[in-house]
Amino acid sequence: LQIINSVMMPANETIAQIISNDSQFSILSDALENLGILNFLNQSYPRTLFVPTDDALIAQLGPRLVNCLTLAVRGPLNNLLLFNLAEGVEYTSSLSRRTYLYTMLLSYTNVYTFPNGTILLGSNKVQIVQPNIPASNGVIHIVNGLAIPPSFNFGKCQQLVPTAPPPTPAKPVPSTMASSPSSGSG
Repeated sequence: LQIINSVMMPANETIAQIISNDSQFSILSDALENLGILNFLNQSYPRTLFVPTDDALIAQLGPRLVNCLTLAVRGPLNNLLLFNLAEGVEYTSSLSRRTYLYTMLLSYTNVYTFPNGTILLGSNKVQIVQPNIPASNGVIHIVNGLAIPPSFNFGKCQQLVPTAPPPTPAKPVPSTMASSPSSGSG
């Protein structure tokens, strides 16, 4: 049950138009257009798109990998984008009741919902940071990075994939035994 305090007007723009008209999505908008997916997102079939802003994408993958993916490699980028696109309209109210979501890459991604309403997607657990942006043909959720399939191959760009930072060395635990003079004979 959802309570609304105003009349909800239908969205006038498609997912493609919303993404194309917002400068914070210029990298993915250009990539979607180059791959022919943007035109697909203009069609009336209902879709759900999980899309990071340019800043979130660069923070997640690094500028060199983003550049390599958008300029050089069709396959991996196409697959990444399809993994972040689902058929049908999935508002957070329905996502929160799921444990997985079938993507347009024809594979499943995990959905993790927490009591505070936070929703994470994929094995790399990207977070929905701005949910439920309605479009005339679906809904957009802004996420803090692309959900990436497990063991994903970035193709020719693989060498640019950021590695996890080395673990921080554990700090020595202070001894609970105070160094006091021994009480022996002396």
